[in-house]
Amino acid sequence: EKELDPALFFRINRSVIVRMPSIRHIRLYTSNRIKLVIQTESDLVDEIVSRGRVGAFRSWMSRQS
Repeated sequence: EKELDPALFFRINRSVIVRMPSIRHIRLYTSNRIKLVIQTESDLVDEIVSRGRVGAFRSWMSRQS
């Protein structure tokens, strides 16, 4: 994780680090959570941004614009 460019990669929960270009959709989820639709090599997968990372994720996304 420390070797990845923080402008392109973000840890959304304990087990998943996403790359900005792989995010296809961002949807609001229950209790101030966010669900992402991510493009993998062969499929689209849903992943949830952990509750503790939502604020940092929103900041990261706002810097991408």
